[in-house]
Amino acid sequence: MKLIPSRKTPAERTGEMTVVEHLQELRRRIIICVWAVAISGIAAWFLYGPFKNALRKPYCDFVAQNPQNASTNGCDLVVTGPIDPMMVKLKIVLFIAIAFFSVYVMLLTGLSG
Repeated sequence: MKLIPSRKTPAERTGEMTVVEHLQELRRRIIICVWAVAISGIAAWFLYGPFKNALRKPYCDFVAQNPQNASTNGCDLVVTGPIDPMMVKLKIVLFIAIAFFSVYVMLLTGLSG
């Protein structure tokens, strides 16, 4: 089985598809989307630091101006479980990857028309 199933040739496209062909096309598109988000995720992994700092900056500014309202750990984010720091990183990376993919699709659609 191929990693990404191939498309039909223009001669094979008749405008009619069976249910199985629709499911195969759906599977192909889902695989392409997963690969695109995974590749974007690799790029987003390296951009995690700047994005995390951008998210923390408003909180750190508030803590600097109002130290009486700050928690005991200052500007650091509070985690309540052993895997929370990794989950925060994965969630931010996934968000960035999906945003990159969305921008890519928007530009690709606009430029190909």
